[in-house]
Amino acid sequence: MKPLFSVIIPTYESGKSLPLALIDADKFLRESGFEYEIIVADAKSADQTADIVRRFSALIRNLDLVSGETIGHRGKALQTAVQISSGESFIVVDPKTMKIGEILSKMSSAFMSDKAKIFDVFLPEGAKNKNRLAESLLEIKRGDLFSGVAGFRRGCGNEVFPKIRLSGTGAIWEPVVIAGQAGFKIKTVDMGGIAGEKSFRGNLGPLIRVVYGLRRDVYRLKNKNN
Repeated sequence: MKPLFSVIIPTYESGKSLPLALIDADKFLRESGFEYEIIVADAKSADQTADIVRRFSALIRNLDLVSGETIGHRGKALQTAVQISSGESFIVVDPKTMKIGEILSKMSSAFMSDKAKIFDVFLPEGAKNKNRLAESLLEIKRGDLFSGVAGFRRGCGNEVFPKIRLSGTGAIWEPVVIAGQAGFKIKTVDMGGIAGEKSFRGNLGPLIRVVYGLRRDVYRLKNKNN
């Protein structure tokens, strides 16, 4: 049976945080009652990431490991994972994110809401008065780009993920920006403070690269609403 959700966990030297992330994600997914798969999208780590996935595959059903083309390039790993994933929708989550099970619960509920069927991308709602620079430059309102969590319906994801250029954790939020610029509809999800914001300062460099790329049209976007 085709999975309802693919949960994609991008990693690079993430062996310390991966076990808890897998346990937390699997606990919620097993109890949810719907079909799922978990894909660890690894950027050719030299640590124990691959061994961890192999050990956990005996305990967690539908767990898979894919590797990107370039060492340290999470974007390439994510592209590979999206390409081989089979879920109707997928949720990308950084393994360092806390309370992944609760986050998946809220994200999956948002996806399945009748009122949300018109939306293509799901993003944790951001705190007020934060990330104003990102909002003004990228036209992403209220959503917390830097939480390390984002969800995509299949049609949207298949279109925007091949365009990823960032290699670090920015590869999680770059496709959100691409989707917004391409005219896909973004819905913010109230996480009740579970998904805390990551450092804006640490994302400033990638943010500038994306803004520059948009202005130079390196993504070759065509707005679907035009």
